[in-house]
Amino acid sequence: MSFRKCARFTLVMSILLTSWNTSATEASADSTPAQVCSEPGDTWERVPAASAGMNQDKVDEATTYAMENDSEAVLIFRNGCLVAGNAEDSKDTYQSWSIAKSVTSLAFGRAWALGLISPDDPVGAFFGKADAEHGAVTMRHLLTMTAGNEVQHLRDLNIVADVDRVHDALAVDLVDEPGKTWKYWQSGVALLAEAIGIAADMDFQQFVQEKLFTPIGIAPETWQWGRDYEGRTQGFYDLHLTAEAYGRLGELMRRGGMWKGEQLLSKEYVENALRPVDVYPCYGFLIWRSAVKACNDKDKLGLPEDMFQYAGRMGQLVTVFPTQGLVTVRTGSGFGSNSSDGSVSNDFAIERRFHDLVLDAIEDEPVESPHLPADPTFEYAVYAPWEFTAEARGVARPWFPAGLGPAGPWRSRAVIIGPAEVTPNGLNVYLELKCPPVGHGPVASCKGTASLDHGTEQHFEIARGEKADVWFPLDQPVTDERRFTARARTHDHTDEGTVSTKEVAVTRS
Repeated sequence: MSFRKCARFTLVMSILLTSWNTSATEASADSTPAQVCSEPGDTWERVPAASAGMNQDKVDEATTYAMENDSEAVLIFRNGCLVAGNAEDSKDTYQSWSIAKSVTSLAFGRAWALGLISPDDPVGAFFGKADAEHGAVTMRHLLTMTAGNEVQHLRDLNIVADVDRVHDALAVDLVDEPGKTWKYWQSGVALLAEAIGIAADMDFQQFVQEKLFTPIGIAPETWQWGRDYEGRTQGFYDLHLTAEAYGRLGELMRRGGMWKGEQLLSKEYVENALRPVDVYPCYGFLIWRSAVKACNDKDKLGLPEDMFQYAGRMGQLVTVFPTQGLVTVRTGSGFGSNSSDGSVSNDFAIERRFHDLVLDAIEDEPVESPHLPADPTFEYAVYAPWEFTAEARGVARPWFPAGLGPAGPWRSRAVIIGPAEVTPNGLNVYLELKCPPVGHGPVASCKGTASLDHGTEQHFEIARGEKADVWFPLDQPVTDERRFTARARTHDHTDEGTVSTKEVAVTRS
């Protein structure tokens, strides 16, 4: 080979190698995984947007857009890292409005994980003065807004008059069978908060601080929660938290209820809380699921369907996108009552634009959020037209509350169904049952019968606060995973008793 040819060959190879190395370096940079941060201690770990797999310019665009549209605090988290925001160190607290409902739900989840309460517990097991109809409403009905209550907005939304919310919840007319309709309700959530306190044998706010807030780093001096004139917590609103504390509550659910190695909220609660309600799939356990297709919300369709929100009046929002590892917090005085650029015209559309911008900033795992049209032929009839005639009575009701009906029969607490195990030969299943520690009535235990798939009933009697294994023989041995519907009925002074149900799975080892 001549010198000239050799030189040309060397030059070409040099260019090719340089190009290859540059491409490899860029590919390596592009494939660098987004940073993952552990749960925050006193403060959040803050990282550049690029380290979190996001585009800094687009993140800045999203936060600027939110601030130009009447926001007071904006925070964006990815994979547990603080990426952007203006209030991470602020001691200012912000009115939650209805975000408080979701926090009450989380408090319920914590009490459930501790074996203190169950979605199957009836109202009558906590409030002996409840009449038979109200006493049959369960915690699940209160958590999902399906108690069947009459709607009276002027009474229900009255935050000026001194209303005994527990009395109000127990006096409201029940016009539908529980579980069959969805109707937004304030006093029912206050009733739920009071039931949690009774089940925990302490003031509701004390329970929230000790069992929920302290483990995730929310200090007692950093928040307040309003009470009614009877001293009961307004579980449906009037919680004042810092913006970063709202972020912690969103992050807790993004992590599936796990915090620093402790399952604060059980997987069972998380699954139930985020499961859309059959009669109104925009809602779970006091948590909004508006992006699911079945909800048919024109302002949310096209967003990732696993999105969920704690949402309050005037655009108070904690929004979680689990698949994308995102949590956003926004507080303010009306989300975009005036759009800064004139491109969108209402609060919900501006909220959507904000989240479109945040999602568009993700670079490591790009996500599309197309605006999909709602089905114009389908809309959930949440309120019947005739129900608005009840408003005339609702005007005076805060000052002239209705009386309670005769107290209903004594209702027992629901036993909490725990895990099931199969014996080595696969022919027997042991089901754990727990009797809650706090109860009222003539019996200091949980006594009743349990069954699997409506098979042979087994009797149980368990002292308060104790657990017991109930043994069930099987007609066919378990050879692989097998699922059962467990049902436990606790005797009380009603014909039906208090019934708990749960799907359990066993696997033969």
